[in-house]
Amino acid sequence: EMHRVLKDTGSIYLHCDPTASHYLKAMMDAIFGRENFRNEVVWRRTVRGFKGSQFLPRSYNVNTDSILFYAKTPNAFFDMSNVLEPYDPEYLTKAFKLKDEKGRYYLDVAFNRPSASPRPNLCYEYKGFFPPYPSGWKIGKPRMEELDREGDIVVRNDQLYRKVRPKAGRIRNNLWDDVGEAKGKERTGYPTQKPLALYKRMIAASSNPGDMVLDPFAGCATTCVAAEQLGRQWIGIDIREEAGEVIFDRLQNEVINGSMAWNDIVRVLTDAPERTDDGEPAAPELILEPSSPQEPKMSKQEAKVELLKMDGDACLGCGWVPHHTDYLEVDHKQPKSKKGRDTLRNFGLLCGPCNLRKGAKYSLAELRDIRIAEGRMDMKWYEREGKYK
Repeated sequence: EMHRVLKDTGSIYLHCDPTASHYLKAMMDAIFGRENFRNEVVWRRTVRGFKGSQFLPRSYNVNTDSILFYAKTPNAFFDMSNVLEPYDPEYLTKAFKLKDEKGRYYLDVAFNRPSASPRPNLCYEYKGFFPPYPSGWKIGKPRMEELDREGDIVVRNDQLYRKVRPKAGRIRNNLWDDVGEAKGKERTGYPTQKPLALYKRMIAASSNPGDMVLDPFAGCATTCVAAEQLGRQWIGIDIREEAGEVIFDRLQNEVINGSMAWNDIVRVLTDAPERTDDGEPAAPELILEPSSPQEPKMSKQEAKVELLKMDGDACLGCGWVPHHTDYLEVDHKQPKSKKGRDTLRNFGLLCGPCNLRKGAKYSLAELRDIRIAEGRMDMKWYEREGKYK
């Protein structure tokens, strides 16, 4: 379901413990595609060891969780600059030994190495200097002039040098050991509570302000609060009736401008929302439907007799009721090209035009969306019948 509702520019983070992560990785590969796997982030929850016991442990201490990071498509948004890792002070001192009024830096020759490929576009005169090799300067002339205006181009030993300064931080790796468990006032008493800093990092890297964040297992609302603090829209789902109260309490206590009347801003829905996918699974290829006496394979002729009894004589694609059932054709709700099976459960009756429009490319749910967009759907029938059985 998360794959179905996720935008092409969206990402999903699945947080799990090591007892399940390997199985969930295989499932996520099947649903999102191995090509859309980005990282397995390892979060070190704690540095604590085993509890005291008279028995020696027979395994290593477990103090990490796995976070499986997948993109919906190659176009998924990701901005690591939002969550750069600070440099170690010792590294800054060693790597950037020089210092001026703007901060630390080191001097680097402004020309490329002689072994680099020739770059005629980088071979230009600047302040009477020419690059000594055909590989040219390391930067183009506009950038050279910009650095010069900022005081970061200097002359030493009759050669141009540039001051290289540390960037805002380094690209973060997939071992997150700088965020501990939720503590102090942040604690709610929820047994599996995660720290706000952990989820704010993921939200900041994979979304922009104003984007929608969805947590289908909201728990004690950590994702909701993190999203609100970062200026994102959000939806939280939880099976517990008291989840709404927990969200209000945390928004009141932990979000900037906590005096806001959250009851007027946040809506709590107690009725389960209606599905819009006609009940089709997001990954039908993962559902095993072995042949059995209860649902044997059957021919389309045999299936048509049963389907007329079950669903009536209307086309499931557009709602048209022909004057004769010969105009209805048996087709797969989930096409065989998408691992649909020859079972009664996967058969439906379509008129000729709908069957031709659907082909082997679309599922029945997708066909219905197309027919609605084309204005070919009998909406009165659709509203009356709702979803097919």
